[in-house]
Amino acid sequence: MLVICGFGLLGIAWILATPPGAYPDADAHYIRAMAASHGEFFGQPYTGPPLDPSRFRLGQARVFQVPPGLAVPTTFDCVAGNLIRPSVCSYAAPDNLTVTSQVSVEGTDTPLGYLLPALLMRLAKGANGAELLGRIATLGTTLALLGAAVALLWTRRWRLSPLAGLVLAVTPTVLFLGGEVGPNGLESVATICFVAGLIRLGRGDDDDPPRPWMF
Repeated sequence: MLVICGFGLLGIAWILATPPGAYPDADAHYIRAMAASHGEFFGQPYTGPPLDPSRFRLGQARVFQVPPGLAVPTTFDCVAGNLIRPSVCSYAAPDNLTVTSQVSVEGTDTPLGYLLPALLMRLAKGANGAELLGRIATLGTTLALLGAAVALLWTRRWRLSPLAGLVLAVTPTVLFLGGEVGPNGLESVATICFVAGLIRLGRGDDDDPPRPWMF
């Protein structure tokens, strides 16, 4: 419980300290999650003018429908590339209130990582609130996976040494990405959980054999 609480506190600190949209490809992930909250998971191929090739990789850009008033605001990550501008600009009143379709650079990602954030984002009345709820939902999934990893590594014979390895593996960056909207952090945490399961199954501890749920 101490390990999970420590992970949870650090994840919450990242969420509260990071302005809206101030993480990798935040706008693209937000579009996917918001579209998923209203039943659109795959979008439509983009057929408009050429896009910035530094961001939009060939074949990955897709168009998604978003509800009026919940499109990605231009204030997302407004401090990018500007070390003087205060981050409070990210909390400005959302614009793009009439936009109902947007292009996501993450258009071909699997929709699985967006499902839980999408459920909570349906409750929001504005873009900033929706983004916050989506991040909280992703952090909940992250902590559940890390809790499973702790349960897999904790045994009566080997108590602290496997958990020390887990703490080293779960870096602050892992928890930062694990509290964003989208699957980036979940992929890292799921990998950690998977490796924890392999370690547990391969340990050969007769005093505490693997339980059925571990399979």
